[in-house]
Amino acid sequence: MKVCKLLLCSLALSAICFADEQCSEKVKLSSWGYLTFGSIRKSHEESAKGNAVKDYKFDGEALADFDAGIKAEFLLGENTKGRFHIGLTTAFMVADHSYANSAEYLRKRFVPYIIDAAVEKKYVSDSHEFFGEFGYFPVKYNSQSRNLGEYLFRSGTYYPYLVSGFELADKEKLVGLHGRFTKYFSEKSDFKADLYFTNDMRDYPIHGFSLSYIFSLNLARFLEVSAGAMHAHLIEVDRRKSTPFYDKEIFDGGDKMYDVCLPDTNTGDTTKFTFRGTKLMGRFTIDPKVIFGGGDGILGKEDLKLYFESAILGFKNYPVWYENRLERMPVMAGFNFPTFKLLDVLAIEIEHNPSPYTNTAERVWKQRSPLPYIPGKTYYNLSKDDQWPDGKPGAITNDDFKWSVYASRKFGKFRISGQIASDHHIRAPYMLGPPTSYRYTELCQRSTDWYWMTRVSYAF
Repeated sequence: MKVCKLLLCSLALSAICFADEQCSEKVKLSSWGYLTFGSIRKSHEESAKGNAVKDYKFDGEALADFDAGIKAEFLLGENTKGRFHIGLTTAFMVADHSYANSAEYLRKRFVPYIIDAAVEKKYVSDSHEFFGEFGYFPVKYNSQSRNLGEYLFRSGTYYPYLVSGFELADKEKLVGLHGRFTKYFSEKSDFKADLYFTNDMRDYPIHGFSLSYIFSLNLARFLEVSAGAMHAHLIEVDRRKSTPFYDKEIFDGGDKMYDVCLPDTNTGDTTKFTFRGTKLMGRFTIDPKVIFGGGDGILGKEDLKLYFESAILGFKNYPVWYENRLERMPVMAGFNFPTFKLLDVLAIEIEHNPSPYTNTAERVWKQRSPLPYIPGKTYYNLSKDDQWPDGKPGAITNDDFKWSVYASRKFGKFRISGQIASDHHIRAPYMLGPPTSYRYTELCQRSTDWYWMTRVSYAF
């Protein structure tokens, strides 16, 4: 309700400003909307073992929604601008077949959400530029990523899960301060340094602060190389949440103890599992069109670009669960196939994520645990033999590879896009009820699961 009131106030203010010629020069309004429709062609329904939350049958279900939004930019002074961007979605749910006699939960629900609310300032000289922003802002450091990748901000640390989905690659948001310094060597070559000091809002534990930095070098628009790091939950507001070993009211012994620590009976030392950690990222993009003129002829702007990204999600090793960094090292590669301007982009992306565990934040939110999710297990007692199937707790290998095919074409103010994929799109947004009934597992839990989606967008 508060967001709706804020939207109405923004519209009223904009109307007043446009009525005043002087004010209208300081306010820029734009709007957009899109209709999405798709279908899950193959999905895995997980049985509710132990204390697991009941799953939905997504196989064959349709996915649809309509979103619209308004963006306002306000000039606040020399080189200073304010941004306010709000959206509204219909949030269509999928059918829960355990309630076959009722379809009321399929009624559309209007849900407002903020996309951007920040203040920015920019200083530009002949060879340097500084850009700073403060507030709630979108972030994207890999301009080529259409679905997979963007690991630094679209992942957990411990537990190291990944997030992706149809046209979500540029939808990640941060809260805090972002500064960028750019050094221009020539019209086509530059160096960028980005620094982020942000509040932890998306991932549990919330309320802490993270520090991230990314360095990028662009050489003649032919090669772009980037590396960065994120110190997740670096500053603890409440260490009982960041390192749950210290929360004695909840983790007071028994099976729960093995979710927060691992005693060593030989040395007397205790490993304290934590959500805190450092993620590392490296990537590059190659555009071979530069070699033969930059593609001003029959090739499109995005054609032939090859890109790669990898990360280490949690540099420090821990006993039993996180003993090998290579298991926390996703790798993705993408290529924009030439369409000779028939499409704006046709991108194919593949990913290998060698984690032996299910890719989900299920236990992060429901048990406050930084350990992996194993179906049917609420808490772990590592002294029991039944916790060690196949020599590794909960080991799975049928989800190591993910893939995505994305296409898009703009027609004036309209754009048509589509995607076929097996990725890391989670189930929660399509499930009805309070958070306790959500599942944070993927729509496509296995490499052979897949879905398709299409979208018609407009912007004015």
